[in-house]
Amino acid sequence: MAGERTGAWFGFGFCGFGQALGSGRGHQVLSPEPLRAPGAGLDICRVSASWSYTAFVTGGGQVELSGSARGAARGCKDAWASEAFLVVLRPGPGSGPGAELQAWAPGSALRGEPLWAQTVVPEAERKDGPGGGETQAGPLPLLPCVRAYVSPRPPFYRPLAPTLRARRLELGAEHALLLDAAGQVFSWGGGR
Repeated sequence: MAGERTGAWFGFGFCGFGQALGSGRGHQVLSPEPLRAPGAGLDICRVSASWSYTAFVTGGGQVELSGSARGAARGCKDAWASEAFLVVLRPGPGSGPGAELQAWAPGSALRGEPLWAQTVVPEAERKDGPGGGETQAGPLPLLPCVRAYVSPRPPFYRPLAPTLRARRLELGAEHALLLDAAGQVFSWGGGR
């Protein structure tokens, strides 16, 4: 995931915690402003924002947190920010297939041990998966190649229907929207 997006990133809106890199604290950003990465050449390729902090993933696989949660970690493929948890996708342990999904407390600064971790094995490698080379596109919360997604509440790993070929998933506080490979939109949750 960490190499998919190029171009410029902008931040705007309430920024009372310094959620946008380089914005400082305690103000509103009334019109879009370019993100100012701390450090020359920091190539931001993915941004995941929650209400009070933002996770930035660089092309080199580093996650930087800005806002009410601060910290950084190397060796990351993707990150997804929510108020309850920061979910990070890292290469799996050892040389085996798959990746490791980790859930962290946002205030942990990505230090110590994650609250939860699970190895995610692609369907082509699983005994029970259909394989067939079908992959899921899109960043977290969708998990690549496993027909599952990450939830902001336990259980963190949630499977999708086996026949559903998801391309993109967006999660709100009480609802979800999913776009499938055929362009159909599915929704579930609170729906108020």
